[in-house]
Amino acid sequence: MELLKRHVLLRFPDGREAVVFGKQGAYLSSSEAEQFRKYREIAFQTLTPGPEWGIDSAEFARFTQLARANGWLYRPLLGSEVLTSAQATESIEGFVAMWKPLLRTHPLMEKAQASAEVALPYLLEKVWFVSQASLYLREAAENSQGELRTILEDLERSERDHYKSLAMALGLSPSEMAQHEPETSTLLLVTYLHSLARRSPLGLLVSLSLFEASPEAEQGTVRAYEAMERVTGVDLSAFREHFLLDLAEDHKDLWKKAVLQREEVSAALLSDCIDALHATRHAVAAWYDGMNAAFPVKTAIPAPVPLRARFFWKPRPQAEVKGNL
Repeated sequence: MELLKRHVLLRFPDGREAVVFGKQGAYLSSSEAEQFRKYREIAFQTLTPGPEWGIDSAEFARFTQLARANGWLYRPLLGSEVLTSAQATESIEGFVAMWKPLLRTHPLMEKAQASAEVALPYLLEKVWFVSQASLYLREAAENSQGELRTILEDLERSERDHYKSLAMALGLSPSEMAQHEPETSTLLLVTYLHSLARRSPLGLLVSLSLFEASPEAEQGTVRAYEAMERVTGVDLSAFREHFLLDLAEDHKDLWKKAVLQREEVSAALLSDCIDALHATRHAVAAWYDGMNAAFPVKTAIPAPVPLRARFFWKPRPQAEVKGNL
């Protein structure tokens, strides 16, 4: 028997059906594990299977039935052309619940709580990321209409100045934060979110629920900031307040307003949202992986000198500076 540690998201050619294999913690026999790896390998190549898959339909049907019976099937196949908004909401909530916790247990977070040389550059990247939120939210709003546009515009106004108090907590002015040259992985994540804002504004809003504050993460987040406060000597109350403000404003569930105001949701739109969530989950993991590889940053600072975020601040050439001032 093998312990199932990963998941697979499969998208079918007609755009109406989605299936997730991989309820973590399930056990598979050797033959079942071999089939699972086969589907996982295919899923990494493409989310939309075609004839090149070479999968026997009867074999796939048997495996689907087995997965459902054993609880490996996170969501059943969506066979109807149109779903109610409640059905679509339930499906999206299931994927968020599965993928969001994975991002809170990344090794980077443990390192940041134990070392100022990791915590400070991590916080610097986090603040720069927050400073970019209103830019891609504005872009998403411009590509939306109706209730979705209103929600995105309200969220953009809410997020516009959040980064300023965070920057000042790190000893940097808002203009200096706008001039910061981020790590490659941070820049790639923001670039991806801009792309998502242009092609799928609702998918962006759904995907942001992976970042937003949630009640189940409150204690862990507060403890993490307290630990980073101890190792850096920096007052991080502004970061805790930012988390609690997002929690109070329920940013994580704003997408539900946009979905529930619809009488029905096409399976194609639901698939688009699920695909956006899946891609964002991996984009955020890549961001954390990039920072985990880059930090701690080697500095020439004498040990007796207290580390400050400014030591890790990297100004971009003036011609390249773009930001939210």
